[in-house]
Amino acid sequence: MLCFVRDGYAPHEKLREAGVPVKIENWRSKLHSKNAIFDGKIATLGSTNWTSTAELVNDENMIIVYDEKVAKEVERNFQRMWKLIPDEWLYKTPKYRNQLKK
Repeated sequence: MLCFVRDGYAPHEKLREAGVPVKIENWRSKLHSKNAIFDGKIATLGSTNWTSTAELVNDENMIIVYDEKVAKEVERNFQRMWKLIPDEWLYKTPKYRNQLKK
């Protein structure tokens, strides 16, 4: 999983504790798309955070595509971004905006 930490609310530490490899993007807020691939055949793409607030309150968007070619392209894009982020961010967390001002 790729994760961006802006305000300290990202669940990356819980995911890491559960054994999920998580790299924190260190590009200062440039990762916004939330994508997922299911069974290599279904892709979700959009801005929707996977929270109840996003689902019930925010104006978000997400499309679900039932197409193996699209799912593979989303996976390729994920792998490309994963490789761009140095492995040190599997274990470290960059300071988020609120911390940078201090």
